[in-house]
Amino acid sequence: MRKKEDIEKLLDRFLHFIGEGEKWEAYIEKKSKIPKDKRSLNANAYLWLLCRKISQKLPEPRPTEEYVYQDAIRHAGLYTDRHLLASEMDDMRKEWDALGIGYMSQMIDYIRTRVQIGANIDYFYKVRMFIGSSAYTEEPMRYLLSYIVQQAKDLDIETLTPKQLEEMVERWAEECQMRAG
Repeated sequence: MRKKEDIEKLLDRFLHFIGEGEKWEAYIEKKSKIPKDKRSLNANAYLWLLCRKISQKLPEPRPTEEYVYQDAIRHAGLYTDRHLLASEMDDMRKEWDALGIGYMSQMIDYIRTRVQIGANIDYFYKVRMFIGSSAYTEEPMRYLLSYIVQQAKDLDIETLTPKQLEEMVERWAEECQMRAG
């Protein structure tokens, strides 16, 4: 688990990049978790269960469940595209990727805009920054879960009924609201 100060430092650097001259403010507040006895199989846990089953059903060499999860995030998950200075890109991507399995970054494009920074010349890269599913609200989770459910069905893996899935996503939304305060 990262320290609050480490996360705040990373957040400050990220806000510097996305702001492009604008002022942004952010804060981090620790919220209590939902008591274990009030939790059921939530949407994120079910997503991981299906990733495991999919990975086990695929032919050798089998991908890991983490790979299946990351592939789903890349195809159906949330992301933001950012322009990062070449001189800062590697460090920023490493820090972003370290936030969790679903937090990945991918360089998409080289932007041919020269920027003078002091005596140095720098360039921008367009980087896609994917967001892990534990941070999703109801609609993004519904979309991601429907993607992975379809993957499972294509491999003849039994899944919950549409009604059960909808109830699970609704509970996920309620849990998200409880965490948000």
